[in-house]
Amino acid sequence: MFRITRKFGKEATYNVTRVHSVSTRNATNIRYVHSATNSRGIRTRLLFGLTTATVASVGGVVAYAKYDPKFRSWFVDNVPFSENMFDLFLDPAKDSQIVAVKQPEKPQPPPSSASVERVRRQEALEPKREEPTSIKAPKELSKAVEVTEPLPIPEIIAEPAKSLAFQRLMQSEDAAFQQRLSMQETEAAAENAALAQILKEMTDGLTQVGQIAIGSHNAAVSSIKTYIEKLEEVLDAPKHAKDSAVKYVNMADNAKNEAIKQAQRKTTEAKELMEKIKTAIGRGRKSKLTVANPALLTSEEAVNNMAYKIQLIETQVESAKAEANVMSEYRTMVEKAQKEFQDELKKLLPEMKIGEGERPLTNEEVNHIINHAHKRVEHLQKQLALHQASEKYRFQAALDRKNEEHNVHLENVVNVEANKLKRELDLQFQHKLSEFREDFEQELRTQLRRQAAAHSDHLQDVLQTQQAELQAEFNKELEEKMGTARREFEANLSRSYARLHGIEEGIKARADLNKTARMSQNLWLACQSLRQAIRMGKPGARSWDEQLKPLADEMDAVKTAANIDGKHSRVEAILTAIPETVLSRGIYPETTLKERFLDVYRTCRRVAMVDEKGGSLWRFGLSYLQSMLLIDRPSPLTRLELAHTPIDPRKLNVFDILSRARWCIERDDLELALRYMNLLQGAPRIVATDWMNEVRMLLEVRQVADVLTALSAARGIQSIM
Repeated sequence: MFRITRKFGKEATYNVTRVHSVSTRNATNIRYVHSATNSRGIRTRLLFGLTTATVASVGGVVAYAKYDPKFRSWFVDNVPFSENMFDLFLDPAKDSQIVAVKQPEKPQPPPSSASVERVRRQEALEPKREEPTSIKAPKELSKAVEVTEPLPIPEIIAEPAKSLAFQRLMQSEDAAFQQRLSMQETEAAAENAALAQILKEMTDGLTQVGQIAIGSHNAAVSSIKTYIEKLEEVLDAPKHAKDSAVKYVNMADNAKNEAIKQAQRKTTEAKELMEKIKTAIGRGRKSKLTVANPALLTSEEAVNNMAYKIQLIETQVESAKAEANVMSEYRTMVEKAQKEFQDELKKLLPEMKIGEGERPLTNEEVNHIINHAHKRVEHLQKQLALHQASEKYRFQAALDRKNEEHNVHLENVVNVEANKLKRELDLQFQHKLSEFREDFEQELRTQLRRQAAAHSDHLQDVLQTQQAELQAEFNKELEEKMGTARREFEANLSRSYARLHGIEEGIKARADLNKTARMSQNLWLACQSLRQAIRMGKPGARSWDEQLKPLADEMDAVKTAANIDGKHSRVEAILTAIPETVLSRGIYPETTLKERFLDVYRTCRRVAMVDEKGGSLWRFGLSYLQSMLLIDRPSPLTRLELAHTPIDPRKLNVFDILSRARWCIERDDLELALRYMNLLQGAPRIVATDWMNEVRMLLEVRQVADVLTALSAARGIQSIM
């Protein structure tokens, strides 16, 4: 809306902008209704076309794969999960089995490597059933258990590996396929997560930049409106306030230009960021790993919404700029008319200075002005007549120019709405495509799981298909086969029951053996505790008597450990060889007896010449002197004795016996030392009798411990075997 100020202060208001906006809104509404009507038809056609194209593509691929096996092999190697789709539609197992029934006399060729590969891949995709843990039964039970024979299966998977190398090759290929499949899934998950994170960050940045750009455009629109208001104030301002009004207009013009530049810069940044996001979305759609990422649709929707908002605010800025340009042109025309009027007055009255002083006009000056006014009126009347004559053509030209501007503006608005509608349709198409892809993949997975989990049902369906095709011709044969299968199943069931019974017996036997092994371990530990008590005595004892430790607790532990089903007669028979003194008083440990032997050794040397009945003091003195003068040899044993040659003990004197016993003590051979000490006679024997008794009890207890240890080891070996 703009105003035209006449010479005498009257205003003529023309609602041109309002009429233009109303007509534009009506045209936009009509176009939007038409577009909305067409959008539903386009959406339906797109949905129908997409469904038709998908079904036609799948049908064409399946038909050509049935016609060309090489194409099928190539497609299976390059497209995951496609083999299950071919098996679902083509069903090669059923065809091969029907051929085998119709032509039983013709030998079937072995399955090709491609069939074996397909079976391996199908088995790799199927969930693995957990195998029951095998339990080794005893040998006598394993002989009575028979292995259950498996039921016959279709020929496509009936050919087993005929060599160990082939089995290892199949296992390695299956492991490699599973590894590749897991790597692909991991890589796809990582790619989708990275793409979603990148798009989220870029979308958040676009939201911030877009809000700033929209705010800059709103500020630009406000600056333009302020500039228009200042122009109107300049036109309405009196002459003495015009300079200050012009100053405010210039300031508003500068602010307007700066706001427009700022809005353009922010818009450029937002558009560059939108292009980057579109590039990232395009890369994601080109990649097979990220084509179904939901973040692509979310980011694309955010970009489209921001583009629509920016285009809408740009249209508002352009409309405001056009209004400002019209107002600026109007100001220029008004100032030009005022200047021409002042020039005419100066020519008419050169001596008169307009706007200076309050001097009244003379009669001559008034007459000149009236005369000039009459001439000016006549001139204007002629121009008015001329303008009225050409008004029709000028009005038509103005109307055409306005229509052109209206068409341009309408075309811009229609383009914005059309782009918005196109983007919405693209998003809807992508959503539908994603839903169809998910439904198709879900249905494909469902079919694959059903095919993998219901293999026996598939065999039954094959039998039913054969029965329908062969009809009454094979009814009798089918009944015979069903009877045979039933008998085989019952036989397998009975064998399985026998095998289960054998496994239960084996488990019971194994439990008994484990119990025996545990008891043997406990007996061995008790024997080791007994041997430790025999060897060490009481730890930390200072004297020999304090090292005496009763062995009643250790013997009770041995009896408890040897108690198997309440029977321990062997252990009781062995333990009866231990004297009661050992249980109540205890025995000296080996180290104590070795230390005590040194005292016995010195005393026996000093009384070597004294017999059992004793002797005089003179005899005791000679014996003591003899012990001081005689020195033991470094090696008292002769070569014959070292070679285990029998010797005559009557030839050995007391010193020979003691030196040999000491030599045995130094080498931890108490048994041989006791044998040598048992050869002593007279007073030395009386002196060594107590020591010999203690050594004898120690050897008896240690022998019992060794026997019990051997018994526990024998029971442990029996449980293992």
